[in-house]
Amino acid sequence: MCSRERMLELEPSLSPDTVGGLYAPSGGIVEPYRFVFSLVESAMKNGVRLLTEFKVSSARREDDAWLIDASDGRTISARYVVNSAGLHADEVSAAFGAEEFTIRPRKGEYYLLDKSAKARPKRVVFPVPTAVSKGMLVIPTVEGTVLIGPTATDVDDKEDFSTTRIKLEKILSSARTMIPAISETDVITSFAGLRPAYGDDFYIGLSAKAPRFVQVAAIQSPGLTASPAIGEYVKDLLKKNGLRLVEKPDWDPLVDKVKRARDLSLFELDETSANDFAYGEIICRCERVSEAEIVQAIRSGHRTLDGIKYVTRAQMGRCQGGFCAYKIIKILMRETGMGWDEVTKRGGASKVLQGANYETAEKGRRRHRGRGGGHDRGGTARGERSLLRDRGTGGRPGRHPHAMHPQRLRPNRVQ
Repeated sequence: MCSRERMLELEPSLSPDTVGGLYAPSGGIVEPYRFVFSLVESAMKNGVRLLTEFKVSSARREDDAWLIDASDGRTISARYVVNSAGLHADEVSAAFGAEEFTIRPRKGEYYLLDKSAKARPKRVVFPVPTAVSKGMLVIPTVEGTVLIGPTATDVDDKEDFSTTRIKLEKILSSARTMIPAISETDVITSFAGLRPAYGDDFYIGLSAKAPRFVQVAAIQSPGLTASPAIGEYVKDLLKKNGLRLVEKPDWDPLVDKVKRARDLSLFELDETSANDFAYGEIICRCERVSEAEIVQAIRSGHRTLDGIKYVTRAQMGRCQGGFCAYKIIKILMRETGMGWDEVTKRGGASKVLQGANYETAEKGRRRHRGRGGGHDRGGTARGERSLLRDRGTGGRPGRHPHAMHPQRLRPNRVQ
């Protein structure tokens, strides 16, 4: 426990009304998307097969194994099944004839503050927790932005990711009691997550009704922090249930680090783009994400706009994809052979473009090309390329995208 003076010394941005607090020096932050993607990539590198868009419709026992049917007609077999289906764990359990329970979505709304926000704390700031939530936090992220939230509201719809003005005002009010400098003008986006609520704790254990079936349900906060321990515990449950596990002698957990344009100095970026021109094509200016990173993400299996966003941070900046989403869609189409009507935000039915909207946009771009514009690789307009070129110091596209020379900017004129 710390006194008021010590708390203000540790975190000068705290409210002067602070009376004291608990300091946890072992606490930290991680990039959750990068953490999860790294685990998946490591597993696939070591022989795991990943199936996506596999919605379980039914399951049956046959020859001492489970035959699992997907709604799209695919079928797989498994000797053991671990049900970690989040919001839909109750539905999967029912499909296997296991325990009956109901997952209730608990919505948490968050708001994201720009990297330039003066209210960024040095550490995660918690209020006094309640019975159902840790409260609304102020969280400095790994990449420099600030998260405030979440709320904790039970809802009925497992697809309700909406945010509201009322909750924004509530979050801002709560956050300002801890850090008064938080400003609504720094908010660049809002989003909501749904926690799978059931009972008062995690639901982990061997099923008493379905053979060789492990329940790993209702993993709310702090599920990410607890995930390594949960994995060890589930492994022990599987062994207890008869699964023989042998360590792979050639197991290699390490994944290759992707070179990021934003992590390179201007001189390193210049050298890198000389060997791979795609690093000189800055697709997302807010987060300084190159075409090379977008392509690498797609070739690694990220084929939705959100998937690419989470792994590269393209579309996560101040404009929230306003300038780069179209370019990313064009690269997706080029790299995968998708039609424009197949590109989705997060898979499933979340299609980004519809006929009339896309055709109207294309006509506008064709008119622009006819007036001196044009498109280069990656779907970047020449006017935009010249803008990047003028932002550099060496005259090459994207050479030094952050070395700004406003007097030299001359984007194409569109009448």
